[in-house]
Amino acid sequence: MYFPDSRFPIPDSRFPTPYSLHQALLDLISEISHFPLPHFEIRCYSKKDDAG
Repeated sequence: MYFPDSRFPIPDSRFPTPYSLHQALLDLISEISHFPLPHFEIRCYSKKDDAG
């Protein structure tokens, strides 16, 4: 997965291994969770999982 620097100025050194990429995604989700709408969507998905 590659993000153009023009849109996502992320240095390649930040993603040297798949684990680092996974950790970066977790950090991104953590940041997004601070916003009302995405957080609400995540809660909806959780309810769907519980319903089976």
